[in-house]
Amino acid sequence: EQLPEISALNLDWFDLYRGLSADGERITAEVYHEPLQRWYAVTAIRIHRDHYVTRFSDITRFKQVEENLVKKNNMLREIYDYSRKLMMVSKAEVFRYIAAKIKALTGASLVVLNTYDKEKATLVCRYTTLSDENEKVIARIIGRNIVGFTTPVSAERYKEITSLLTGSPGSLHEASFGEIPAPVGKIVEKLLDLRQFMSFAIMSDDHLEGTILLAFKEGANLPEAEELMAFSATTANALERRRVEEKLQLRTMELARTNETLLAEVAERKSIQERINYLAYHDNLTGLPNRLLLTERLNQAIMQASRTSKIVGVLFVDIDSFKLINDTMGHKKGDELLKAVAQKLTSTLRQSDTVARLGGAEFVVIVQNILEVGHVDQIAQKVCQIFEKPFSIGDQDYYLTTSIGIALYPVDGEDVDTLIKNADIAMGKAKEKGRNSFMYCTPLMKDKVVETMKLINSLYRAQDNKELLLYYQPQVNCKSGKIVGLEALLRWKHPEYGLIAPDMFISIAERTGLILPIGEWVLHTACAQNKSWQEAGLPRVRVAVNLSMYQLQSPGFIDQLSKILRDTGLDPAYLEIEITESIALKDAEHIIETLHSIKALGVGISIDDFGTKYSSLNYLKQLPVDRIKIATPFVQGINMSDKDEAITTAIIVLARKLGLSVIAEGVETRQQLDFLTRQGCDGIQGFYYYKPMPAGEIEKLLKNAQRGEGGRVTPSPPESLGQL
Repeated sequence: EQLPEISALNLDWFDLYRGLSADGERITAEVYHEPLQRWYAVTAIRIHRDHYVTRFSDITRFKQVEENLVKKNNMLREIYDYSRKLMMVSKAEVFRYIAAKIKALTGASLVVLNTYDKEKATLVCRYTTLSDENEKVIARIIGRNIVGFTTPVSAERYKEITSLLTGSPGSLHEASFGEIPAPVGKIVEKLLDLRQFMSFAIMSDDHLEGTILLAFKEGANLPEAEELMAFSATTANALERRRVEEKLQLRTMELARTNETLLAEVAERKSIQERINYLAYHDNLTGLPNRLLLTERLNQAIMQASRTSKIVGVLFVDIDSFKLINDTMGHKKGDELLKAVAQKLTSTLRQSDTVARLGGAEFVVIVQNILEVGHVDQIAQKVCQIFEKPFSIGDQDYYLTTSIGIALYPVDGEDVDTLIKNADIAMGKAKEKGRNSFMYCTPLMKDKVVETMKLINSLYRAQDNKELLLYYQPQVNCKSGKIVGLEALLRWKHPEYGLIAPDMFISIAERTGLILPIGEWVLHTACAQNKSWQEAGLPRVRVAVNLSMYQLQSPGFIDQLSKILRDTGLDPAYLEIEITESIALKDAEHIIETLHSIKALGVGISIDDFGTKYSSLNYLKQLPVDRIKIATPFVQGINMSDKDEAITTAIIVLARKLGLSVIAEGVETRQQLDFLTRQGCDGIQGFYYYKPMPAGEIEKLLKNAQRGEGGRVTPSPPESLGQL
């Protein structure tokens, strides 16, 4: 083969031939011809002493194959290194690293990395190698960033992407797989002077992980399919691993959240259980120990005292008339007062003492480790001193009093129930003694309480068993001696104790709340009985019925009274309501309002036991009363005490001046009657004329009087009842 260009080779022939051996050994060299850009193999053989044969061969194609093999080996090493480092790159850096590495290995001017969102069937642009400046330029033109751009992938397009590994070289804006939006492709092509692109799918186990777009300037060497396949597999593995890691991280986060939720639920359950346990042993309103915890602590105190021969004091503390506070001021104010009392008790007493609330306005204090009773006195005095100052709730002050009963271990009992019961008994006696006082339990108290409890239990059944009766005591005109009215008096025919007077059980009825149903029964029975007498043609007289303070304070009393009058058909003028002077002085504003409502019904009103409670005359004139009843003690003093006579006379004169009629109670002698008549008293009531009698005897008395036999009765029309 003629190679005219050989002459242009600048070979050092001397050096080449010098290497030849005398026996004709060959020597070979490879030479690159720069102008021709070709490789030649030069072989020289020595045939004679000064003669040589040189052979030239064109090995350019061989050298190119060899160079490609080296390049491929280097590429494989790079891909291996790429794969290894991908495993160490952080999640935040993985996309940047993939794009940068592929750009370096392929020589691409631009790399766009997309991932495939299987759930939304879209390609999402994750990273580009555009500079920040170029990204901003493109963002201004298209109104958004390329990164984050999504392209829907239909089923047909998905199949097309996954079936073709690489795209053919072409213009950037002709990209067919959604790797970059067509409008953006045109902008990028012009901005970066790009003319060719290649794209390949990133596949993992026959499913699409994403795509990579490579853009090149014109004339650039494009990577081969084999290289792209290697990049695809390595990148797919990395993305698959990242996806698994993300799923694992997501699951870990879910488990962490679930764990947090479970921990929160456990904590909440524990908190609820602790709250339940707390409420089981504490009063919900005041936070003080309740009866259950009180029992435990008192048991502990008793056991400790039994070992150390010390005393345990149990103080039963009751706030006086607290029901009245609740009824008048409302339960909300009452609750605030109870909390204030609890706080004062807790802060005043020792930490070793237990303050518990039994319920209502009842508290119990356990005083332990005591050597002498005097120490219990000091504690009781401290409790009383708490109530010497007002309790401030909001902008209002409330003055309270307390009654305290004390029982001591082991003198008054050796168990919890006995000690609390005996302290309660002593508290009742302290209440009778006077407000803000304390008393110790005594054997006599215990016996009386046992009897009282028997009465209470019997009283609950008395109305249902029809054991309650009404007696009636006539009221007589002083001058004529005629019957002008009747007072209904309650009696209890007890199956064991016989006939019991009201002063033996009315206070019990008031404490237990039975006074309300009993009082309603008395009103209804008296009105029905009077109406029955009238319908029988007997003389029409008024019937007076005593009312308890609790009835007057009951919110529905006026409606109740009105209904009784309607149901019985009694003319209201033949009913008179009696209230004691002490009732009239309590809760004055409310009492006056209630009395006016009673008066509006047409019912008469009288004040019983007048003169015993130091009534204010200014207050008396505000009461809508018709009659005053002089108390028995003043009447009993007539002809024996000048002072009693003076008071009696003054009451009669006062009543006259106020336009009220007067009845004297407890008249038993002729001298008393004569004195009262001389002073101008209108009527009397007492044993001098009649004792209280059952309804049957009153009916006979009225019939006899009507026939002119026996007692004289004056049939008084309603309009004349004001003056006896």
